Amino acid sequence: ASEGIVVTEYIDEATAVLIENKDGSGYFKEVKLNPVITIENDDLIDKAHQLHQQANNMCFIANSCNFKIEHHPKVILKN
Repeated sequence: ASEGIVVTEYIDEATAVLIENKDGSGYFKEVKLNPVITIENDDLIDKAHQLHQQANNMCFIANSCNFKIEHHPKVILKN
């Protein structure tokens, strides 16, 4: 629970674009991460979005690839 934010659920449906060469080899051109985070406190939704922006800079996947990794987070309130 960073910054007092309790995450009760995390789902990510990542997408990617793969370029395939004529010889069958290929490479990823881009990856988009689409995390959906469920939190308990509606007062912390803005803070959760700010932390996702920081996470983009610290992302292990993004820092390991030679192409851009996009993050499109969505933060929702637990019912």
